[in-house]
Formats: sequence, structure tokens, C-alpha cells
Amino acid sequence: MVKDSDLSILYLDNCSISLTALERILIAVKTSKLKCLFLRKNELKGKHCSALRRFLSGSNVDSSFRPDQNLTNSQNYESSFLHQEKSQPFISTKLSYPRLKVLDLSHNLLGPEIGSFIHSLESNYYLNKLVLRNNSITSFGASSLVEGILKSSSLHQLDVSNNSLMSGPNGGMVTDSFCQLIKRSKISKLVLDNCELNNAFSTSVALAINQKSKLRHLDLSNNRCHSPETLKTFISVSKNSNLRAVKFTVPATNGEINDLVKQLNEICSLNSS
Repeated sequence: MVKDSDLSILYLDNCSISLTALERILIAVKTSKLKCLFLRKNELKGKHCSALRRFLSGSNVDSSFRPDQNLTNSQNYESSFLHQEKSQPFISTKLSYPRLKVLDLSHNLLGPEIGSFIHSLESNYYLNKLVLRNNSITSFGASSLVEGILKSSSLHQLDVSNNSLMSGPNGGMVTDSFCQLIKRSKISKLVLDNCELNNAFSTSVALAINQKSKLRHLDLSNNRCHSPETLKTFISVSKNSNLRAVKFTVPATNGEINDLVKQLNEICSLNSS
């Protein structure tokens, strides 16, 4: 249905998609006219990452795959459909790049294995927006995520809200990773809503913004990262940047902080004109 239809948007939320089903869906999407695909709340996790990797890279077969006949009948082995697909030699050289613009994988469990497929963005020239809200992405996964995003030539919007990005042993690396993301990537809209970020993180991110940065919209809502010092840093850098909007969640009763947020919004508004 997907392959032969004129659908531009497809919602497959809360379907508990198996690996076999995911493979079939993604292969059909590659040759379809689909622009937006939503796969939210499907319990996608480690075993699904190989399918996502092939999808994003345009390859139907994992080049590292080596069939083991002793495992063919094992319950832990891949789906029979995927095994059959990989066993056909002619498919290994066939590349089919999806023209998808928006991919939403929110509310799944991809965080621990995100590094196993995100680097395939290097081979994808179409995807414009990636949404990974609530995917159990911790500090280790966040660093791998940024490494993959930096290889992308097409991605302009990234949403990783509702992930504990700073938790885990690599928390300090997350700040450096996102600073590099702002300095070196083409990301123009970055959403980090409710990611347990602190003032040290947001201040460092602010200092990474300059006139060459592509970043236009930054969402830091529902994080404790709005100290007066942090807001003053954003005000300072915004005067010489392309920032058009920075969102914070601030207490209504704090006059100083609200005044600083107002100043920041005014500067961003001028950048938009």
C-alpha cells in the first residue's frame, strides 16, 4: 500500500512493530512518495536498529552480515524475512535512498543502541527532521547521537526532549558534544525540553553560538538552566548571532529572571526581522 500510494504522511503509532514488519515497512517507504513517517510508541529497541541503519543508509543488506547456519533455527536469530532478504546476493549491491523528510521515533527504547544506526545519516541526503523524544538516551547515547548528526549533510531539526542526557558516567562529555553540534552542524532548530540540563550546560551552549552558527531556534524548556548569569550570557551572544528564539521555563515570581528573558526575546525578535 505504501509503495504504490500517493501518501505523503504515515502514522504507525502504538503498533508494537516486529523486526520483520519494520523491515517490510521501511523497504516500501524507500520507493514511495512518503515525506513524513511516525513510528512512535512501538517498543523499538536494539534488535530494530539494524533495520533503521539499512533504511537511513539506503542499503537493503548489512554489509557486516555473515550467515551462521547453526543459528538459523534459533529463537534469537533474525526474522526469517530478513534472513531471506540477506541471502539473495543481488540485493547486496542495490541501494535505494529514502526521500523521507521527517522521521519521528519518539517513545521507544532506542537510546542504548542509538550509536548502531545513527551514523548512517552520513549516507542520507534527504532527511530534514529527526525526533527522538523519550528514548532512554543517556550521556553515552547522547555523545554517539551527536557524532552521527555531525556526519549528516541534510538534517536541520533535532528533537531529543524527555531524555536524561546528563545521566551516566559520560555526563561531562555531553556538554562538549552539543557545543560541537552547534558549532559544526547544520542544525537550525534544537529541542532539548526536559533533559535534566543545568546552568553549566546551557552557558557552554550559549558560548558556542556565533555568527557562523546555523542555529535559529533553541528550546531549553523544563530544565533548571535559567540562572541570571546564564541568561546574561545568552543576551550577550544573541546580539551577534542568528538566534531567533530561545525558550526557557522560568518562575513567574522571579522579576529579575523574567526581565532578562524579556530582553533576550527582544533581541531574538530583532534577529528575525
